[in-house]
Amino acid sequence: MKKALVTCATIVLMFAVLMGIVFRSYREVLRDGISKYVNETVSSELSSVMYDKDINYIRIRDYQDTCTKALIGCDLISDKKEIISWLELIVNSTDSNTSFICDIEGAGYNERGKTVNLSDYSFFEQVVGGFDVGSSGVLIINEDPFGGRSVAFVNGLNLSQENKGYLISILNIESLSEGIFEKQELIDYGAWVAVRGHILTEYGERLRNNDADIDFIWEALPEGSDQNKFQHAIAQRNPFFEEMPKYGYMITVPAPLSGGALVAYISYKNMDRALDEPLHDYYAMYIWVMVLLVLLCVSLFLGHLLATFFSKRNRNKKDRDTRTGLLTEESTERQINAYLGESDSQYGLMFLIAINGLKDLRIAKGEEIVDAIIVGFAKKLSEKYRVSDVVGGFDNGEFVVFMKDISAGKDIRKQVDSMVMLTHDFKTMKGNEDGVVSLSVGGAVAPKDGKKYANLLAASKAALTESKARGAGQVVFYHE
Repeated sequence: MKKALVTCATIVLMFAVLMGIVFRSYREVLRDGISKYVNETVSSELSSVMYDKDINYIRIRDYQDTCTKALIGCDLISDKKEIISWLELIVNSTDSNTSFICDIEGAGYNERGKTVNLSDYSFFEQVVGGFDVGSSGVLIINEDPFGGRSVAFVNGLNLSQENKGYLISILNIESLSEGIFEKQELIDYGAWVAVRGHILTEYGERLRNNDADIDFIWEALPEGSDQNKFQHAIAQRNPFFEEMPKYGYMITVPAPLSGGALVAYISYKNMDRALDEPLHDYYAMYIWVMVLLVLLCVSLFLGHLLATFFSKRNRNKKDRDTRTGLLTEESTERQINAYLGESDSQYGLMFLIAINGLKDLRIAKGEEIVDAIIVGFAKKLSEKYRVSDVVGGFDNGEFVVFMKDISAGKDIRKQVDSMVMLTHDFKTMKGNEDGVVSLSVGGAVAPKDGKKYANLLAASKAALTESKARGAGQVVFYHE
């Protein structure tokens, strides 16, 4: 049983290891597939949001260009009413917060006709230094009057032959970017960047330089991030996905119109959270497989126990005489030889017991009484001797008792005395009240009288012959 239990446990362990390897490999494949799906889903959702935002961004630029062409040759003073109407058109038709027109000194007014001097703002130096007549572009500015970080759309224009100026519209980035990243629960950090990587707006916590004043997206990412890949992806308007070891996943979604891009970072922790639900089914499947395996092995083990039990019971039936319940002669020989064969110095004591007078009893009282005597005596032997002792019965009315580990003289004498008492009790057995039958006993000692069953049996038979010659109830040992 112990061997069967070890075998089942080994099978369970080996299969568990095998299934663990298979499921681990499958888990990685499943994880990669789900990670790819999550990234594609996030990219698709960002692209959809980005398109709407990008249209608003481009609309300002388009209105700027249209108004620039319409205002060529206009005078700031005499054509003020017409110019204000164009400025109002920009503000009312786009997400622009305000629009200005000014000369090269910064003097001008906004869409409400309010006089302003843009030279009071720090970004105006960049306007003067970076834009000429016919040029256009954007500047990232940070001016409190405009709500903080903003985009300034700038167009250089000819107001008249003598006067040059600028058309400037301001777009607050925070209002433009609102809702881009907030609905994406998996995103830890996000940024909207311009075509050259300038950060327009950010969401969440950077991976690097969190408290520093930085300009470019790669300055917010871990050291070692490939700046060239980002620049190439943004410039070529190609979606870009990259796993950053020890950190997570980076997604770049190009802006379809403005030329910028959305950059989103998903940490391993958040990705694991996204994988929890599908992997939960995976773990449940693994657990069920292991439970079924254990149940299968338990079933096999119980089946083995039952098979062993019935096999042993069947074997015991074959090994024992159906009438007396004692071992047959073949089983007796096999068990005694198995014991004696374990070592050359195995000790034991054999009694060969014969019931005398069965023939006369059969004539006097019949076969049923003879059978009752034999069966009753067999039962008495079974009750008297140890489970470890070998007790067998032969068809001729003889019985063998072999006691293991009997060697000392006092132990032999004790067993002889016990056998003498048995022969005396036999005279009073039911069915033998008239003393028609009696016992004769021959004894032999292993290994002195033999190291095999056949030798001990021959010695015991010789002693039994002498016992019968001496008279009923005698116990005689073999002697040469």
